This record gives sequence, structure tokens and C-alpha cells, in this order.
Amino acid sequence: MMTVKERLLLAIDQAPETVLEIVLMFLMFVQQQFQSSLQSQAETPEFATDEAAPLPSFFATAQRLSADLPEEAWKDWPADFSINLDHYLYGSPKVEE
Repeated sequence: MMTVKERLLLAIDQAPETVLEIVLMFLMFVQQQFQSSLQSQAETPEFATDEAAPLPSFFATAQRLSADLPEEAWKDWPADFSINLDHYLYGSPKVEE
């Protein structure tokens, strides 16, 4: 069974350059938000004493990050992204609705 990192590296090898640019920007944004979140948690006394506090779920984090994006950031997002995910990630033929 492949690890997440191995699957990600395989997908990167197969993705077109334009998709990689989008993925890189998204990854950098998520890393920045995650670091900010860790810093604010470390500065909050309730988190500073509880080292076993669970990390927020992926979906909760994604929802919070998408809510923080300005409306104009969504203008360039393809309306058919969920249907044509393989197209945008791997260059597969587009699925027409």
C-alpha cells in the first residue's frame, strides 16, 4: 500500500505544469494558514497546557480556509471542478454535463 506522500509524488509526476502551479499555490496557502493556526494555538493558554489536543479535521480546516478566501479568488475556479477533477489534476478528457 502506498503512503500519502508516495501517491502525491506519483500524481505530481503525472500532472501537467499548469495544474502543478495551482496545487503549489494551494499548498503554500494551506501551510501558511496551518502555521498561523499553530501560532495562535500556542499563544492561547488552553492550548499551551494541553499537548494532546486533537488537530482539526481536514474538512473543518478546508471549510474554514475556503470561508477566509475573498470572493474574487473563486472567480477563476472552474465551475465543473468536482466533475472534472481528473481532467484538472491529470489532464484526462473532460466530462461534459
